[in-house]
Amino acid sequence: ILDMGKVALITGISGQDGSYLAEFLLKKGYKVHGIVRRVALEDETHRLWRIRKILKDVTLHAGSLESYAILFNTILKIKPDEANTFYNLGVVNTELGDLVEAVASYEKALLLRTNHANTYNNLGLVFRNLNDFKNAISCYKKAIEMADAVILTTPPGFRPLHFEYAISRNKHVFMEKPLATDVVGIKKVLAAGKEARQKKLNVVVGLQRHYQKNYRIC
Repeated sequence: ILDMGKVALITGISGQDGSYLAEFLLKKGYKVHGIVRRVALEDETHRLWRIRKILKDVTLHAGSLESYAILFNTILKIKPDEANTFYNLGVVNTELGDLVEAVASYEKALLLRTNHANTYNNLGLVFRNLNDFKNAISCYKKAIEMADAVILTTPPGFRPLHFEYAISRNKHVFMEKPLATDVVGIKKVLAAGKEARQKKLNVVVGLQRHYQKNYRIC
């Protein structure tokens, strides 16, 4: 998802996660746009069945993540503000594997809007992929500090470190399993869990959709 304030562009809107996200954002008052392949628009019955009930409420754009031009033009059509434009260019450049340009775009976005947690989060991921771990750590800490609640879906080797810091900053946490990859990490998670309980913070672990009511019924 590319976050544009009260406007969202979902690149995988016709998939399972994208369709759920679209419904959620519509309920939150967002204007939702989605990118789908042109063939999907020509065969809505079979290819867009997951978003059939919200088709009238979303705006779909024909395109592909492999096409920089289409993604760029779609962003211009939606007309986000300048900071969001650089943020979205950072997302596009990351998708295309141009990590140096992605860093430049995210840094320009932060100059225009310094308190955007998503930008710090994405910039941290790019720095990690560039093996610049010092800057990556700085970014994830800033992202956590700005968030109301934290969702941890990064590679599990980083989970204990991120979880520990989130709890130290009094944040509620949802995190995917596995929670660690070694004994040292497990001990960090257990210690942070005890601290979370003392602080009465909510911590939820993703367990194969076990929290989804219709999945449990089936």
